[in-house]
Amino acid sequence: MGFLKAKGKNKLFIITTTIVFSFAIIVGAMILYLNDYYRADEEAFAGVITNKNSSRSVSNKGNVIFEPQNATCGFIFYPGGKVEHRAYEPLLAELAEEGVLCVLVKMPFNLAVFDIKAEADSMKARLQRKKQEVQERENSRQSHRHKNARGAR
Repeated sequence: MGFLKAKGKNKLFIITTTIVFSFAIIVGAMILYLNDYYRADEEAFAGVITNKNSSRSVSNKGNVIFEPQNATCGFIFYPGGKVEHRAYEPLLAELAEEGVLCVLVKMPFNLAVFDIKAEADSMKARLQRKKQEVQERENSRQSHRHKNARGAR
């Protein structure tokens, strides 16, 4: 009888040890996988210059924002899997020069699946503010034209 009890404890020890070691191997493999990604080429975005009509800023989350003065539309860019988000700065800087508000989202572990709705709400609020600014500017121009038209009579 004592032999059977010892055999059961041994079996439990082997199962527990196997589970712990398997878990450790899986976690180690994940760490290696997630830390191996394509980095941004410093030379590629060293020449990124924002023009006088747009600005470049970085949010506290690490997202890069290219904001033209008169943007009426926006573009949220989720980087490719296992690619450093800054690698896309030259592309979005050019797009911003065309008047598009661009948000380059920094993803956890450089994989978008870990934060699918990363910047959507912030982007919506920013675009809404931009639309209001443009609309206020248009209303001001129309009001100014209307006053000039009445004064010319």
